[in-house]
Amino acid sequence: TKVNEVVQIKSISDLNKFLPDTLPENFTSKDFIKHSKCNKRWAGSGLKMLRENNIINIVGKIGNSFVYSRSTING
Repeated sequence: TKVNEVVQIKSISDLNKFLPDTLPENFTSKDFIKHSKCNKRWAGSGLKMLRENNIINIVGKIGNSFVYSRSTING
């Protein structure tokens, strides 16, 4: 595994750095993987961390996939 970038987190709102600007307003984990260019394993962990810190919210479901949206709390 190669480290591409080091991101310093000083506050919860800094976690927004993990959300690509190209993500649509509502997105699934598949969209997150495509836009962040990360693997499926990291995407699951990353989305969970973002949810637990109120950076994103679950706003619905499409089939078996959750639909997420950026939170306005820490934006």
